[in-house]
Amino acid sequence: MYFVDAHFYSMKPVVRIYKSIAITCKLIIALFFTQACSKYQFNHAFENIPETGVAVPLSGTISIDQTGGHLQGIQLYDKQKHKYLFMSGSSSDVAYMVKAQLDGSARILGTDSLLLDPYRHAGGFQIYDQFLAVGIEDNKRRNTSRVMVYDLGKSEGVWSDPLQVITREGEYERVTAGAVGITKLDDQFLIAVANWDSRNLDFYFCEEDKFIEGEKGFRLIGSLELARISRENWSDTIWHSYQNINLFTGSGNQLYLMGFATNENGNNVADLYKLDIDKSDIERLNQFNGSVETILIKKISTRTFKLIGNTSFRSGAGTFRNDNGLLSIFVCPEHIDQNSKVGVYSMDGY
Repeated sequence: MYFVDAHFYSMKPVVRIYKSIAITCKLIIALFFTQACSKYQFNHAFENIPETGVAVPLSGTISIDQTGGHLQGIQLYDKQKHKYLFMSGSSSDVAYMVKAQLDGSARILGTDSLLLDPYRHAGGFQIYDQFLAVGIEDNKRRNTSRVMVYDLGKSEGVWSDPLQVITREGEYERVTAGAVGITKLDDQFLIAVANWDSRNLDFYFCEEDKFIEGEKGFRLIGSLELARISRENWSDTIWHSYQNINLFTGSGNQLYLMGFATNENGNNVADLYKLDIDKSDIERLNQFNGSVETILIKKISTRTFKLIGNTSFRSGAGTFRNDNGLLSIFVCPEHIDQNSKVGVYSMDGY
């Protein structure tokens, strides 16, 4: 018995080592799984955005008279260890873009005009990689707009020489472009445009090679009239008057659309939708002109976020996805003045 007991006790350190290795492996697997979920499960990342944000002082002034307009969109641009905020705005005479450096506070670096009257209203926008897509409309006649795509990687001529332009002309309020989203699906760039009060969504595709070369290639491939869509399987049936929309591509080429608005109680609301566009339809469109027969949209989640100062999702809001798949929401005030702040809802700081 003594020999057996001694052997048994001599094995305890070995057992402890194996247990330690097993626990370490489990932790590594759990960490990997968590990161994978964060990176590839977009809806999971959406649910983990903090509902309470922080206020970041916005310092500096802009050279444009803000009378007759307001800020409409905001996006983070992360470039070579420097972070910048871009904010779109409208006025009586000019559509413009504000650039601020984000480093503890947001310091305004400059303001650039985009288009002049009648294209005085720059709406909600999105940055994908180094490409900024924004709609600029005549918000008085409401029968014409331009969707402009700018290459932020250019050292000069960023705003005077857009990479792509989509021209929209037509019926009153149908062809406005108050909110624009952009993403990439395989070798295609996808732009979604929401018109007045987001009553319709129009979808445009462009092959990557044409897009990069600046060759005119965006085609309208389909539209959704939201008042006519069945909402039977939605998480709830509310479609807001979104002032900003963002597009994202998740795992398995799943497309997501996020919309920002304020509800009837004045609360900030972000809604998440799944989009389904048949890949075979896209391949067919590369050979023939036409439209996609079926575009499906389904609401899968809604979140309410606490107000930060005088910022509002109705003024302008936008999402940033980092390399780990974590999501942050940025929100701006209606106007820029000496007391202005931007709001940030983020798990990993900014």
